[in-house]
Parts: sequence; C-alpha cells; structure tokens
Amino acid sequence: MLYLSFINLSHSCPVAILLEHYYQELIQFCARLTRNRDAAADLVQETYARVLSAQDKGAQFKEPRALLYRTARNLVIDLHRKDSTRAHYAG
Repeated sequence: MLYLSFINLSHSCPVAILLEHYYQELIQFCARLTRNRDAAADLVQETYARVLSAQDKGAQFKEPRALLYRTARNLVIDLHRKDSTRAHYAG
C-alpha cells in the first residue's frame, strides 16, 4: 500500500476505501497487460490520481470498479502508443 500512503488517502473517503480494495487486483491487471510490475504500479497510481481528481470535481461513480478498470486500461493503451511511437522514431 505504498502508493496509497503516498497520495495520502483518508479512510473516511468512500473512494479511498474502493482504491485500497482494488489495489492488488488492478496491479495484477496492469502487470498482465504491460508485463512489467513497476510500470503497472505507476499506471495504478496514475489511475487513482485521475479518479480522485474526478471525485474532487464532483463526479459521481455508478460503477467504481468499472471506472477504475477502464481508466487503467486507457492508460495502458496510452503507454503502448507512446512506446511504439518512441520505437518507430528510434529506428
């Protein structure tokens, strides 16, 4: 739970409880897609940051698990695009 303490979540926050609940599950999901556990941890941290930012802006989450997975999946796609672009220009 290093990343949870890093972003200083409070357990009084319902989203914080959800984030802690799905942390390992999301790490495994991202690690399967990236084949890199460190990259997966970074992606999950960014996922949490985006969900918390949306909550701060007043967003309501009907399906929080689906939101977490969709956000993480989109970040994995962005990472793959960035890596393929970098590889293309590197030659």
